Amino acid sequence: SGLLLLLGACTKDDSGRTEPTGTLQLNLTVAGKVIPLHSKAAGDYNPLDISTLWIYKVESDGAGGTAQELIRKYKPATSVPDNLYLVSGRYKVIIEAGDRSEATYTNKTYAGEAVFDLDAHETKIVPIECKITNVAVRVQFDATVAQKFDKGYHAYVCASDNFSQTDAENGLVPTLLYPKDSTGFFLPEGTSNLSWCFSGESSDPDVNKNNTKTGKIELPQGGMQYTLNFKYSKTPDGYLTVVVKVQEYVNVFDDSFIF
Repeated sequence: SGLLLLLGACTKDDSGRTEPTGTLQLNLTVAGKVIPLHSKAAGDYNPLDISTLWIYKVESDGAGGTAQELIRKYKPATSVPDNLYLVSGRYKVIIEAGDRSEATYTNKTYAGEAVFDLDAHETKIVPIECKITNVAVRVQFDATVAQKFDKGYHAYVCASDNFSQTDAENGLVPTLLYPKDSTGFFLPEGTSNLSWCFSGESSDPDVNKNNTKTGKIELPQGGMQYTLNFKYSKTPDGYLTVVVKVQEYVNVFDDSFIF
């Protein structure tokens, strides 16, 4: 699903004066097949319902740089009027969408921006791709984990420098519990590191004596996915090995959309 920012020509500003202006229009269009922007798992969560659109006029500051003046703000972003008259010139549009959940499986947050020039009597389309801003953490349990920890297992991921069972269980820091393979999302702001802990219980006493393991994801970046692969194997430091893989977060469903 997509949104296109359409800039069309006009000759009146908001006061009715005749000046070299352009018209800003927000048209809802479909790009390819229809894919809902809201998370299916969350049911009624739609990031566009909790969004803000800012329009800035960009001009020279007289010292070789630029200055930005906020001229429009819309909340939600979809409340922008069908016809917005703007004097020709350079503009910057910033869009943020989502409820900024600190730790969530579903309520992801997005942002995008674009700088463009609008000339009088001109029509142009300016696409603004809103990408996911969260740190995505994917947890995967190898089949050996279920085999060895036959009485149960889970993993915690917390927005903290060092893992604390008390903090995780009492929600004192942004925390997600992973009882199975799944992906969760954290806000990058204020998150220096992500700590994690695996805990399992086995009917085999030899396995059960090393049934926890902790670690951290250092300096996680927004828009990136960190995959924790838990696998059981007998090693000198215990019975659980963890492999962390990092990749740019990409999902073919609803993890970016176009304004």
